[in-house]
Amino acid sequence: MNWLLFLQKETPKKKKIIRTDVAVNEAVVGGLPQADLEKCIEKEYEMALQDRVMEETKDKKNAVEAYVYDMRNKVPFICLWYMLVGQEIFSVNHHYMG
Repeated sequence: MNWLLFLQKETPKKKKIIRTDVAVNEAVVGGLPQADLEKCIEKEYEMALQDRVMEETKDKKNAVEAYVYDMRNKVPFICLWYMLVGQEIFSVNHHYMG
């Protein structure tokens, strides 16, 4: 008999769950009239176009900057080449001209 009382005390009691249906109503509060919504969408497209133009401009500026740095690095070699070879070409052309 003591054993039965021990088992009854140790077994956990199940929680009682009650399921209830909840009604859901879809209601839009606020919102914009159709004309205002279309104006906002048009404004968004304009801003996206402006962003794209700015991005393309930035890319072109970066390309020009890369070209300038590339040419800056090549200038000493071009000057050296002109000093060594260019004077010979000038003297050859000058010789044929006169």
